Order: sequence, then structure tokens, then C-alpha cells
Amino acid sequence: MLVANCSSCASIATWHYSDEKQISFLQNRRTHCDYLPRVYSGFYFDYCWLNSDPQRVYGSAPMALLLVDGLFSGIADTIALPFTLVKQHEYGVISLAYPAKTPVTE
Repeated sequence: MLVANCSSCASIATWHYSDEKQISFLQNRRTHCDYLPRVYSGFYFDYCWLNSDPQRVYGSAPMALLLVDGLFSGIADTIALPFTLVKQHEYGVISLAYPAKTPVTE
């Protein structure tokens, strides 16, 4: 029942939430991903979440749930390809790079 309720949650989240919210979420978990593509965004979102600092992954969601969600997100992302391909072409990938620190000028 839990799996049915969370099926493709990451896909739905990446389609619904703003780029800034997605960036903030993954940066707070200290992801090691540099970008989040809009094509297969749900699958990659789960991957980037799993590719975060371990204490940030295990404390926020069970790994098994992220793996199952990744499978269902991959299916949902395949169905949404006509929409996400256009969005990818128009806007490109979502950069997850941490803001560069500006040098202090005296």
C-alpha cells in the first residue's frame, strides 16, 4: 500500500515544483550530482538523492522506497517524454552547482 501511494513521487515532484525548490532540496541533502535533466527527471531526482551524503539519505527516506520510486518514476517519465523533451529543449538542464563564493574585495 505504501508503494502504491508513493509510485513515481519524484516524477510528480519534478513536474510540479519550481527549479529553485528542486535545487534547494537536493543541495540540502548535499547531492554529488551537477545537474538534473528535465527528461527522466523523476528517475534522476531519486538517483541524485541516493547520490548524496549518506547521513542525508538514510535520515530522510528509506533507501528501498527511493529504489522502488525510481522504478515507477522511470515508467512515468517514459510516458511524459513528449512533454519533457520539449521542456528540455526550451530550458535545458537544471544546474545543481552550489553558488560560487564571491571573492572578498577590500
